Amino acid sequence: MIHDIRLAFRMLRKSPGFAIVAILTLGLGIGANTAIFSFINAFFLKNFTVKDPAGLVTLYTTDEVNPGMLPVSHFNFRDYDEQNQVFSGMAEFSFAPANVVIKGEPSQIFGEIVSGNFFDLLGVRAAIGRTFLPEDYAEAGTHSVVVLGYAFWRNQLSSDPSVVGTTLTLNGSAFTVIGVAPATFRGLNTLNSPAFWVTTASYRQVLNGIFLDFFNNRRALLFSVVARLRPGVSLQQAEAGLKPISAELARQFPNDNKGRGMRLVPLAESGINPNQRGNFLLAGTLLLSLAALVLLIACANLANLLLARAAARQREVAVRLSLGADRMRIIRQFLTESVMLAAFGGIAGILIAQWSQQLLWSLRPPFFPQDFTVSLDGRVLLFAFCIAIVTGLLFGLAPAWTATKPSLTT
Repeated sequence: MIHDIRLAFRMLRKSPGFAIVAILTLGLGIGANTAIFSFINAFFLKNFTVKDPAGLVTLYTTDEVNPGMLPVSHFNFRDYDEQNQVFSGMAEFSFAPANVVIKGEPSQIFGEIVSGNFFDLLGVRAAIGRTFLPEDYAEAGTHSVVVLGYAFWRNQLSSDPSVVGTTLTLNGSAFTVIGVAPATFRGLNTLNSPAFWVTTASYRQVLNGIFLDFFNNRRALLFSVVARLRPGVSLQQAEAGLKPISAELARQFPNDNKGRGMRLVPLAESGINPNQRGNFLLAGTLLLSLAALVLLIACANLANLLLARAAARQREVAVRLSLGADRMRIIRQFLTESVMLAAFGGIAGILIAQWSQQLLWSLRPPFFPQDFTVSLDGRVLLFAFCIAIVTGLLFGLAPAWTATKPSLTT
């Protein structure tokens, strides 16, 4: 094998023009596929940085009148939390915009209002300070405390190490900073990066408008709900276990809950709202298909170039076969050259993917968070490596097979 690699390198070095064209052609195809896959990886394949994410599910309201999967009302969440036998814990969270003044400059930031056990349920520990304790949310309006998002602390507060204990004014109310979330935790919504978290005990201080008006309305569907399954309980069993509670809530509160039930979705599939997830998947599939088509065209062009190159090497092949060389041995040599080309093309593709990834990200919609990261991590690099190897075999096999069938009589 070492001999094949050395010989392949010498043959490519003898034809630098061909090698450069082939590497650049492959680099464009592999780079496009790698860049698109890096976005698919970031949106759909990355796990949330929480404890045992496989045991977490997201709850959605279903309604006979309104299609799709909908949020949950605050009061219904409390009833499901108290009455269920299938979860070891449940937590609610919702969008919370707030006006703040930072270094004398007013601005609007976006955080979340959550149940006090939110961080404990997820197993998330603060990078600085602490998260919420039971006394922080035991009684409404008694403890106005806030946990800051890491990106907000870094970008807006200049990574102030003494931030714990300071005061942050949200919508005119003073909140004591008790901690900073870890850099790896950005909430449970892929397209959202909360600047802060406050507890539902502080809803009167932080909410305003219709959010405040409908907070205590059982019919108002304002909250996302995450729950941790008890050991041994499957998603289907948990969903079945919630049906009696849904039926009882519909009986007790017919005006608010008639025709409503509960649907469970694994946390890994709820980072993007399930009502919109299909559109994102379709867009990603279409883009990846187009990139794959570009790569196939590149492979076809390279196969033609290699066929022409193989025709020029027929005398060499014929002599080696006449001297007793094994045909499979020569095919292996040609495939080694193709795979080496693909490997160099893969390296070029990674560089091109990094550039095109930044270009694509600059065209993102305005609602995407600024600190959302689309990186060439290990999974993406493995994808690029595999596609390079498969590509090398794909465009190299036909020329190798054809080149080793010369007419020895001639």
